[in-house]
Amino acid sequence: MIAPMMKYTFVIFHSHYKKFLEDVQNLGTLHVKEAEGKSDSEIEKSVRNDISDIEESLTYLAEVETEEVTDTAKGDWKKLVARIKELRTQEDHLKVRLEELETELNETSVWGEFSKEQIAKLEEVGIKIIFYAIKNKKLAAVNPEDHGITVINTKGDVSYFMTFEPLPDKLLSAVETELPDADLGEVEKDIDEANKTLSKIAEEKEQLAQSAVIALNNKLKVLKAQHELIMVQYQHTTHVADGNLKVLEGWVPSDKQKELDAFLEREDILYASEAVEKGDNAPIKLINSKFARLFEPIGELFSLPKYGELDLTVYFAPFFMLFFGFCLGDAGYGLVILLGTTLAKLKKNPKMKPYLTLGQLLGASTFIMGLLFGNIFGVALAEQPIFDGIKDMFLNSEKVFWLSIMVGGVQVIFGNVIKVANKIKQSGFVHGLSTIGWLVVFLTAVVAIVSSTLLKDSPHQGMLSTIVNIGLAVGGFLILFFQNPGGNIFAGVAGGLWDVYSTITGVFGDLLSYIRLFALGVSSTILGLVVNQMALSALGVDYAGPILFVIVVVLGHTANLAISSLGSFVHPMRLTLVEFYKNAGFSGGGKEYKPFSNKK
Repeated sequence: MIAPMMKYTFVIFHSHYKKFLEDVQNLGTLHVKEAEGKSDSEIEKSVRNDISDIEESLTYLAEVETEEVTDTAKGDWKKLVARIKELRTQEDHLKVRLEELETELNETSVWGEFSKEQIAKLEEVGIKIIFYAIKNKKLAAVNPEDHGITVINTKGDVSYFMTFEPLPDKLLSAVETELPDADLGEVEKDIDEANKTLSKIAEEKEQLAQSAVIALNNKLKVLKAQHELIMVQYQHTTHVADGNLKVLEGWVPSDKQKELDAFLEREDILYASEAVEKGDNAPIKLINSKFARLFEPIGELFSLPKYGELDLTVYFAPFFMLFFGFCLGDAGYGLVILLGTTLAKLKKNPKMKPYLTLGQLLGASTFIMGLLFGNIFGVALAEQPIFDGIKDMFLNSEKVFWLSIMVGGVQVIFGNVIKVANKIKQSGFVHGLSTIGWLVVFLTAVVAIVSSTLLKDSPHQGMLSTIVNIGLAVGGFLILFFQNPGGNIFAGVAGGLWDVYSTITGVFGDLLSYIRLFALGVSSTILGLVVNQMALSALGVDYAGPILFVIVVVLGHTANLAISSLGSFVHPMRLTLVEFYKNAGFSGGGKEYKPFSNKK
């Protein structure tokens, strides 16, 4: 659910304003209403540049993997940042220079060791040496010794040679080549020096990563708090009465209201508070149970709800768990995920704990669905003699296919129930009647399908037909005449007709989308079966058979688990954020509650 917000407006005398902002920042409850545009304050720009410099430095040091981190850096933080920037620049230049030297080495190595001074002296006395490159096949057409040709090197399908005499006709296609400016020894020496310098930079970089990261992170927190204070002071404040009065607006969650009010009364601050009205675009703070809170990051990948509509996290969470298990559909894989995330939680990393708990839930769901489908590490349990007594309990492919459609239908109808609640909450009961009409139509259709199959010869068939007709009539009336309550009746009916077309086509498309649950589950099972067959084939290899069997099983199922888990996460997310959100009438666009605080 969304935490209720209170809107506050403060009026402060200019000489007291900075202290007021510092006190509010220490309190850490107010989400400041931001003004549009960029700040033109030189102070803000300076602090923003400092933040950027530290973040770039930390990103550079993060390239070093080190577990020994200490707060032993000495000197001013700006000197640290300047030194890190200097190291980064040197490293970048050296890497570019090394690439150039490697290219030069490739060009020089084909000629070996030579002295340009000796070559120049020969030219002074009239002896000119000409260097060529030619394809090996063409050079093979002549005898090099007959034409004064000396082959210096052969690289790939190209030969490099020198000669004092004119080329024979068969070698006229040879390309005359200039010798590199530096000889091989000089290039190798330059490469060696560049690598030594890079090694020294790497050593200093590692030392800084161990000693300076904590100090830079602490300074970064201070600067971010300072930047936020400056932005509020110069950018998000309205100045009235020739700048003598400062006006600030913001929002506070209702559960934090007493704390803020006590501070304002104690400091004798002039303020006004009121409940958030429709269109105020208040920030969003989600308050969910421990279970639903695990799924909040999934919903935030799309958008937060806008203030005043329902938070759908708690409603899609059970479906997402079910869909993940449906797509992966292997009890063995589910057990691996469950055990892996459970063991990882023993490391007690508080930041990762919620994600690992989510992994445990998804693993448990996969394990249960895998048992229901009768799959464990690609083995079909229904085909094993030991399970002959209960093989009918496992769902075959046809049943899994129809189950995916049924689950989709349930979520689509449930989404429309939420849509009704959303419309009633935001606009009133009358605005929810058109969606109620669709629910009546959907439920009537279900009754019609059930009665036509299970109760085909029932003596109450006539009464059921009457109920179906009444349901369709009532639903159709609500859809057509309450599409646009309070508006033009003809425009409303036209909108209702369009809604009928778009909803019917949309619902069929949505239901077909849920077939992906079946398809992904089958593909995961088939890949697991293929891995097992490959492993059994490898088992027949003499001597190495058992070892190959284990290697194929471990690597094959690991790869299948990785690929299938990715699909099992992405596609349920699509069903949630597209099909379910659409049918629930989710509009989104909310902004996260971020209190003006130095406690972050």
